[in-house]
Amino acid sequence: MDEAATAALVYRENNENGSPTFQAVMDLLADTFDLNIEPLKTFDLFEPTYRSFSYFTENRTCAANVSAIDVPLFLSGNPVKATGIQSVATRPSYRHRGLSRDLLARALAWCDKQSDLVLLHTSIPDFYLPFGFSIVQEHFFVGKPPEAVGEACAHELSWESQKDRALLRQMLLSRTPASSVASICGLSGMFILNAMGTEGLCLYHLPALQVVVAVKNKEGGTLCLLDIIGQKIPTLAQIVGALDCAPSSIEAHFSPDLLDWTGTKAPCQKKNVLMIRGEFDIDRPFMLQPTLAF
Repeated sequence: MDEAATAALVYRENNENGSPTFQAVMDLLADTFDLNIEPLKTFDLFEPTYRSFSYFTENRTCAANVSAIDVPLFLSGNPVKATGIQSVATRPSYRHRGLSRDLLARALAWCDKQSDLVLLHTSIPDFYLPFGFSIVQEHFFVGKPPEAVGEACAHELSWESQKDRALLRQMLLSRTPASSVASICGLSGMFILNAMGTEGLCLYHLPALQVVVAVKNKEGGTLCLLDIIGQKIPTLAQIVGALDCAPSSIEAHFSPDLLDWTGTKAPCQKKNVLMIRGEFDIDRPFMLQPTLAF
């Protein structure tokens, strides 16, 4: 990158949530992506590993940013140390100067010291290919619903209820992986932002099963299961029984190996694809929970 591109800018790294530098980065993300981080304050779920790599103007406005976080990933039932890239943004007046490429190179140099695997979600994969990333095809799973087991016990959670928010926070912080094939188990703040930002998503507490499920209903009676939050994953038959529903079909948008149910894999066609840099040792169809996309 030409030094003239950054002559009037100051480079900073920051990992202190709540600092002026952090707030300036959040202002950039709000302006670029219309991202509202107020829910993270409400739930007190800022990601403690969030680290920003940024260029600032003389008046301390964040001109460009790339951030990295630890990703609590499980593959084949084992924890895998991984990092994730997110919050890649540049203000319009500072674009086409190579700032994002420069910051991404700095962030990746830091990530490579932390782990052998880096992940990201993006709608512009071509930008990341020169940095050693490759696209990984995810699959969701579709099939007939099992016969319901158990009695109805579902309570729909409300974002407005302090009691419901406290329950959800507690369960997010103590959850186990939703799949032993491939799963993210953590990033509670990202769950909140994704859940609140996904149209049609509903959260149900199933007290008899001690879980919260994230679901969407599609036309034609299809029930989409997006995530399960709990210390033990129940069967799909138990979930259908607790929800007291009779779907025409089920879509599991994560690997369903713990659900005692087998669906047919279908390639996931979504705006943001998963990309990886490093070893990703998995030989089975999978999908990471969309509620934890970062």
